[in-house]
Amino acid sequence: MAAAGRKGHLAVVDMKNMNLVKEIQVRETVCDVVFLRNEHFFAAAWKKNRFLLASINQFGQLHYQDVTMGEMVGNFRTGFGRTDVMQVNSYNGVVAMGHSGGTVTMWKPTTSAALVKMLCHPGPVSAWAFHPTGHLMATSGKEKKIKIWDLRKFEVLQSIPGHAKCEPNFDSWVAIPFEKTEQRREKEVVRSLLDKLPPETIMLNPSKIGTVRPATVRPAWKKEKPTKHEREANMKATIGDVKYIAMKKKTKGRNKSSKVEKKK
Repeated sequence: MAAAGRKGHLAVVDMKNMNLVKEIQVRETVCDVVFLRNEHFFAAAWKKNRFLLASINQFGQLHYQDVTMGEMVGNFRTGFGRTDVMQVNSYNGVVAMGHSGGTVTMWKPTTSAALVKMLCHPGPVSAWAFHPTGHLMATSGKEKKIKIWDLRKFEVLQSIPGHAKCEPNFDSWVAIPFEKTEQRREKEVVRSLLDKLPPETIMLNPSKIGTVRPATVRPAWKKEKPTKHEREANMKATIGDVKYIAMKKKTKGRNKSSKVEKKK
């Protein structure tokens, strides 16, 4: 468990035996703390800087940073002001943010504009969650309503007033809290680095990855323009045909040299 305090205290505790794993004092108000790819890497956000894989500051500036290489992948200005919540869709890797005006936006690191803009609530968005399949999204607002959204049509399916229930059991396919040292080392060094995807693979429809773009069908009346090589070949063939045309023998001065040059 990673915990952070108002006075800048950061701590990581092993909940199995209640041992203190790591403790840091940053002497600044910590706004949020979250684990990265495993329990040995965590990112914290406080007043001045946010050291997250995907982070946003109070001015609406979205940052994408590759924690494995230490380089900045994307740096965009959202233009929607303060952002209260941020979630990642595990289906396609798109980052979704909820703003104070009730708008939900979705981003990817290779595009400076939002992929999707949705007005989900009349007030600020307080929390949300994605379904593991990536096609459903649940949002909650300050007006005390929970809405279920279909991300394929971007339409609301159900609006629930009050509170909803949650699933208390963890998913062993996502994280194993009782894994051994060998399992953790194999997962981190071998599987995680080999399965690392480039930022260009983040899109709304990941099923397009690996497909071939269909050829555009041209209308019958629209002919393709010949290339430069084809135009030169046609010109040479036309000139060659003209050279071997037999000149007729004409009388009354029509076969003079001046007349022949005019005909050419």
